[in-house]
Amino acid sequence: MQSQETIEFDCPGKGTKAEPYLITPETHPPKIFRIYELKKHVLIKDVKIGGLMLVKCENFSLIGSEFGAIGLLRSRNCLVEDCQLTNAIEIFKSINIIVQNCKIGTLKLNKAHNNKITNNEIQTLIIKKSSGNVLKSNEVSE
Repeated sequence: MQSQETIEFDCPGKGTKAEPYLITPETHPPKIFRIYELKKHVLIKDVKIGGLMLVKCENFSLIGSEFGAIGLLRSRNCLVEDCQLTNAIEIFKSINIIVQNCKIGTLKLNKAHNNKITNNEIQTLIIKKSSGNVLKSNEVSE
């Protein structure tokens, strides 16, 4: 079994809506990381990250960034905008997630409800046991 390491890094902000924690290339975020049960406001902007998993998180905005993969598990009130996702984004048991203006390898909605997916280029779209999602103006290859 692999042990999990806690990595701390400084990022400006107060975690409020007006002054979210700001993760940018200047804060030197890890290439792959998971964040658990954080309800503070966080803005991740203009970064290149291999993988990001948010578990039971709220109030995250991912803007103008490049990701290998994103997992949103039991999360809510998050925004993914103007991002490139080379592999996949999976939204699992999450609500009120907005994904817009992104280029996405695979988008998977699994037991996801009331999410808004608009104006994206998606290679593969997979929807399982999900309802109330709005998918509008997306270009889907498969």
